[in-house]
Amino acid sequence: MKKINFLLSLVFFSSMILFSCKKEDSNTSKPVLKYVKIDGEKKILASNILNKKTIATKNGVVLFFDKQKEKNYSNALTFVPYYKKDIPKIEEFLKAKKLSFEYNLHYIKIWNGKDHLLLAVKNEHTRNLFNKNTISVLPLLQLSFLKGYKFKLNANINKKQINNLIENALLIKKVSPDNDKVCTSGGEGATSCSIDDPFSGCSVSCASGYYACCESSNNTCRCVKEN
Repeated sequence: MKKINFLLSLVFFSSMILFSCKKEDSNTSKPVLKYVKIDGEKKILASNILNKKTIATKNGVVLFFDKQKEKNYSNALTFVPYYKKDIPKIEEFLKAKKLSFEYNLHYIKIWNGKDHLLLAVKNEHTRNLFNKNTISVLPLLQLSFLKGYKFKLNANINKKQINNLIENALLIKKVSPDNDKVCTSGGEGATSCSIDDPFSGCSVSCASGYYACCESSNNTCRCVKEN
């Protein structure tokens, strides 16, 4: 049954890509985001991502996409790899002209038109992915998705400013136990959490040794190192 559902997911996603290719291939086109439930799992499917910007920092890689007016990007994906040596590989792959992806909270599959990349957070939910020797998976410490934000990236912005801009999403935090009280969802023992809002929100998945902490007051989703 799971194999059939996987094939149906693949056919559905392929049809999205074919449909998006019929549209005008310009820098003004927006990605097609689909929120679906396949095999009991909630997924976000995206195709035709052209308006994007990829920036690598000392901790990971950020993919900004869905550019609005005044160079504001509405959405972002952040990747904190398990091994920092994988940062250049992720950055290079995401710089392809056009991207499509399937986001699954704990892992993400990305296509660039020629090849695919599978990235997964190393925790109990992705154990089967890493046990399959036939599948090449890049391990992550943290994977997060941010929607409905206003990331303003001008020509003079530097990597330090990028880190400051999304520090609550990209940088893994070390906080005292008292600060755990600010977690609206998640908290100690949670591998993931999310903030759902009609206009904006975020979700995050964390590797073993970290717990997920989401704060609704400022729409932040992050990983905190366990004591």
